[in-house]
Amino acid sequence: AGSGYYMLKKDMNESFKKNKIVTFVREKSSKGFFYFKNHIIYQLSQCAEIQFTLKELQKIFDKFYELTDDVTGEISREKLLGEYKQIYQTNNFPIEGKYVRYLEQMMTRYDLDGDGNIDFAEFIFTLNNIAFASTEYRMEKIFNMMDVNKAGLSYKQIEDLVNLTLLNYNAKTKASVIDVIIREDGKGGSPTDARIQRKEFMRCLHKVGFNPFEGPTHFEKALLKAFGYSRSWN
Repeated sequence: AGSGYYMLKKDMNESFKKNKIVTFVREKSSKGFFYFKNHIIYQLSQCAEIQFTLKELQKIFDKFYELTDDVTGEISREKLLGEYKQIYQTNNFPIEGKYVRYLEQMMTRYDLDGDGNIDFAEFIFTLNNIAFASTEYRMEKIFNMMDVNKAGLSYKQIEDLVNLTLLNYNAKTKASVIDVIIREDGKGGSPTDARIQRKEFMRCLHKVGFNPFEGPTHFEKALLKAFGYSRSWN
């Protein structure tokens, strides 16, 4: 997604310059703003990676720009995190400890250029991966996101990962998935003294089967719905 985003930004900047379009128009009700909106949505719709329809992009754009800074047209990580916490609470998901850390780590997925703010293109590229990427790709991303120190995840962190991604499953099912992953890893030991690397984790998932992890997580579905995406999953 990163390379596609940078290519798109380059094309957009050249197009804005050629068509004398400012990158953001302060007055959101102005003619210039609507021209800017249509232009950026068209550019995104022409990107081969993006699978949202024009109508879906328009809905997401409207919700996104309700939250943006009036000068930059971007959302800070902190503000987006606050919005996600609200979505979490609205859907009665737990909002303490590891769940908050998970949301904080999610912000790194959106901030593709690392400047602390998220523009609409960054937001769409990340949502696109959440909605349409393969299960294997998504699980690798979630593992990497939680593996902050790049030292692998402890068995306790693997438990957290499964509990976070399978929020809508009952405790027995989650415990069964965790047990199979740890058994397939084969290191033994307590939940705190063994670590699983990404390749090992993905090998375990191939043995376990990806079925429980198919499609967006329960929270990701709530998130997509909150931003105007209305397709359903089986």
